[in-house]
Amino acid sequence: MYLEHGAHWAIGALAVILLVSIGYHVNENVTGLVGVALIGAAFISSIIRNRRTLEPIEATGERDDEPEKASVG
Repeated sequence: MYLEHGAHWAIGALAVILLVSIGYHVNENVTGLVGVALIGAAFISSIIRNRRTLEPIEATGERDDEPEKASVG
């Protein structure tokens, strides 16, 4: 979920770095680390959110986001 947003943020940051590099030299290591840092942060946030979402499932065995099924009969 968050990984796609992190990739978009990384693309935006790389675009800003490209515009800055028109007037100033930007080291390639900085450019690479900015992209990796943003995608890494999004990945870690996604893992944390998924673990928080799964905790109620493991405790009760039921999911909160599923609608209850009506009994037929």
